[in-house]
Amino acid sequence: MDKYDTLLARFVAGLIDGIVLVPVGLLSIVFNEGSPAWMISGLFITHSASMFYSIYFHWKTGSTFGKMVMGIIVVDQSETRLLTFEQSLRRDSVYIVLEFIGLFVLATHILESGVYPNDKFGVETYLDLLATGWLLLEIVTAFYNNKSRAVHDLIAGSVVIKKEFWNARVVENAAEDAGR
Repeated sequence: MDKYDTLLARFVAGLIDGIVLVPVGLLSIVFNEGSPAWMISGLFITHSASMFYSIYFHWKTGSTFGKMVMGIIVVDQSETRLLTFEQSLRRDSVYIVLEFIGLFVLATHILESGVYPNDKFGVETYLDLLATGWLLLEIVTAFYNNKSRAVHDLIAGSVVIKKEFWNARVVENAAEDAGR
């Protein structure tokens, strides 16, 4: 059994995490009407929640809820420790940049028009295409990498492995070494 054979589990984990974040998405409905400040605050709160979820859980536990269910964990490429906060942040950095550009564009539109847009406009469509292109690049690199590392794993110095291959004692030793 290959400890790096995680692509299907990662896909399903992403679906599970999407379900976990549905309440946050539904919360955004509350923010779709009202003052521009209210709508913009809601955008930043709801969109930041998914980024916080990913960064925090990859940093603290190595797994989001979806990855826990699927039995996979994100670790440092040395496979001797969990990710640092910086690595976790770098792992999501491209999504964070795209998300904040999109949020800035939406906030600008709301400030100019006073309403939440009901349809997609040029810049938002362009950002969707960029995000789709990034996702495709992630998939291709994961398929053609011997450890199934996607671009975000290469950026962060991380690798996704099956949890059964993770040696928890390594984590304890690393934590003890850090405390010395």
